[in-house]
Amino acid sequence: MPLTHHLLPQLIGHCIACGWYFLAELDGLAPGTWAYDCDVRPETPLGTKYIISLYFAFTTVTTIGYGDVRPAVHGTGEMVYVILCTFAGNAAFAVIISRMVSTNRTSKSFTLKINAVVRVVCGS
Repeated sequence: MPLTHHLLPQLIGHCIACGWYFLAELDGLAPGTWAYDCDVRPETPLGTKYIISLYFAFTTVTTIGYGDVRPAVHGTGEMVYVILCTFAGNAAFAVIISRMVSTNRTSKSFTLKINAVVRVVCGS
């Protein structure tokens, strides 16, 4: 599998995390932002801010979305950003999976595995 298959999710997650934090920083981490709701303040260490943002990025992109880090209720810009990130994440996931399947589809071992699954499922 090419290295890009491994790096693409990390790159997407990093970009989404940076954008997510940037949205709150534009408003000065003030009330009405996700950062304020998560007790992220200007004095919070940068590493902690990044980890919270990265956590949000991966839970959003993978559509797990635990809900502990979420857009503020009145943060329309944050809500639009989440919608766009979810769409972009799902599109990237679809591309990665389709490339993996198209790469594996031509291999003999893939065909043998699929045939074995069909035999088990169909009982023949």
